[in-house]
Amino acid sequence: MGFKYQIGQVVHATISGEQGNVKARAEYNAGPNQYFIHYQTADGRAADRWFEEGELSPSMDVEKANSKEKEGSRLAEVVSSVISDRIRKELLPGGLLYSR
Repeated sequence: MGFKYQIGQVVHATISGEQGNVKARAEYNAGPNQYFIHYQTADGRAADRWFEEGELSPSMDVEKANSKEKEGSRLAEVVSSVISDRIRKELLPGGLLYSR
């Protein structure tokens, strides 16, 4: 069976949430693939440890995260603009609401 994660890929430990880079991989005849991860512990120390494949999940890379943030920001701008236009159209001169 092949490897799920690539060397250099950012992954996180599913249970602890610690995130790090894959530095090495090990494939076994009888047993799950293992990955040597360099990560930062919750208290800020650098650490290295072997994790089984099932203990890891892929992390969203920074570029994808930034892209999603920009998409969300753009959506908020569009919604705000639509609401502002709608409010302007509903108001009469003098600030009174127009009722249909």
